Formats: sequence, C-alpha cells, structure tokens
Amino acid sequence: MRGLKPLTPAVARRRTEALLLLFVIGIAVFGHAAAGLAMNGELPPKFVDFTISMTLLSLVGHLGVRRFAAYADPLILPLAMLLTGLGLVLLHRLDQGYIERYNSDANAPGQLMWTVVGIAACLLVLALLRDHRLLQRFIYINMAVALVLLIAPAFFGADTYGAKRWIKLFGFSLQPGEFVKIMIALLLRISDSAERQREADTHGPAETTITPVVRV
Repeated sequence: MRGLKPLTPAVARRRTEALLLLFVIGIAVFGHAAAGLAMNGELPPKFVDFTISMTLLSLVGHLGVRRFAAYADPLILPLAMLLTGLGLVLLHRLDQGYIERYNSDANAPGQLMWTVVGIAACLLVLALLRDHRLLQRFIYINMAVALVLLIAPAFFGADTYGAKRWIKLFGFSLQPGEFVKIMIALLLRISDSAERQREADTHGPAETTITPVVRV
C-alpha cells in the first residue's frame, strides 16, 4: 500500500491556519459568554450573533488568504482575529458601564462593522498587491505620512472618555496611532527584508537569521 503523500507547504500552512482559527473562535466565544455570565448571570443577548460573526469573518479571511496568499504565514490571520475577538468582548463589557454612566451609544456594533471593513480591505490588498516588494518604493512616503498622523491629535485632537489621542474629521472619530502601528510594522518589515538581502549577498543566507534578533 502506498504511503500518504506529504502535504505541500501551502496546504500545510493553510491547514495550520484553519485549526488555529477554530481555537481562536472558541476563545472569543468563551470570553463573550464568560463576560455576560459574570456581569448579568446569563449569556449576552446577542451571543449567537457574535458567534456567527466571528465564524464568518474567520472563514472569509481564511478563504481569501488561501486563494490569494497560499504561502502566507499561518499565524498572522489567527492572531489578528484573536485580538479582534478579545477587543469586541472588552468593548461589550465596557459598553454597559458607559451606557449607565454617560448614557452613550454602544461601541461594540460599530467596531464589528469596522472589522468587516478591515477584512474586506485585507482581501482587496491581497488580490491587488501580488508582489509585496513593490511597497519598498514608498518607504519614505510611508515615513512622512506616519509622522503627520502622529502629530495630528495636536491640531485636531478630541477628548473621548478622557483619551487625547483621537481626532474628529467630517463627523468621524479615529485614532491616528492605530494606522501608525501598521505603517511602522510595514516599515520595519521592508527594512528587515532589505537588510536580509544585503546580508545574504555579503555572507550568504546562513547568517541572515541574526538580523531580526539584533533588531528586536
């Protein structure tokens, strides 16, 4: 009897990603249920909706990565969904206090909507940007935009529950620092990629692994 064929790297990575996403969905759903039981002694009113939303977002993201970036790191999407799920749980927990104290609207539904927009933007980038090395052409523009966003709250700042990092433009409020985090990660990745290539050209690929360790 013939043995089983080994999985290709792309299939193995996507299978690992799918298993991790199942684990992440379980953590987020459990956290949402635990928060509701701890505060009110019952499951949150929209517990089923939350579970379905997390599942669908994870599934759409996974299928998109499988289609457009089959060799991508299997940890990125699960980690992003883990942070998203825990963030939604935390917002739902805080919403109850804010509604009672400030008579404000719930923020968790809006955050869920932006999560959908984020997944759509992610898939759009994967579909259109077939070679990430093209971003190296815009490294200085990236740095300039990041600096502008960092100082933006000083001119357009708005106080949101005591936080001074927000800006309000055209009826929307956002934290520029969140976009700067993405730009810094992109900048470091581009810089590290170029450094790895220089190390490989000079000493060979065996010594390139020291670069990210020294950088961290």
